[in-house]
Amino acid sequence: MGTRSETVIWDGNSMIVLFKHWDGYPDYMLEFFKEAVDFACYMCKDQVHWLNYAEDVASYIIGYDGIVSKECRDKYGYSKNIDFRPIGNVTDYVEYVYIVDVSKAFREGRWIISVYQVEEKFWKLGRRERDSIYKKIAKKGMRFDEYLELMDTVELKLNITERPKILIEPKI
Repeated sequence: MGTRSETVIWDGNSMIVLFKHWDGYPDYMLEFFKEAVDFACYMCKDQVHWLNYAEDVASYIIGYDGIVSKECRDKYGYSKNIDFRPIGNVTDYVEYVYIVDVSKAFREGRWIISVYQVEEKFWKLGRRERDSIYKKIAKKGMRFDEYLELMDTVELKLNITERPKILIEPKI
């Protein structure tokens, strides 16, 4: 059984929602986001403003998940597919929601991640209703305790000078 989660990437104007079927626990996800930040910083080079756009950040997260999936497949010999994907109209039973606020990336050099545990009531909401709640939380800081219980908030500093640990060297 998977531990499903949704990741909302908010840049102050637009929002991208990603679905993840496996390993959605906060312990795993927060470590994943720390490594994904390093990967994104390395990939953007001197174009730091890319770390401020929801669409670009979603691409970096999906790309980094591809690297993790390949390493898992190479190391353990079993097939692990890329697990992060755009949500579309999916309204699956998720256990956790992560709101990744990237609006402070360019000016302050940080992303803020809020971790929410999902209340059972939330599962009955349609896609538009969920997205509306996400926007109100991200944009206005509103609370929806009947649906999402705030567990933790983590600040991730952007470091554009270090090479990420997991990045695979190309074989020439």
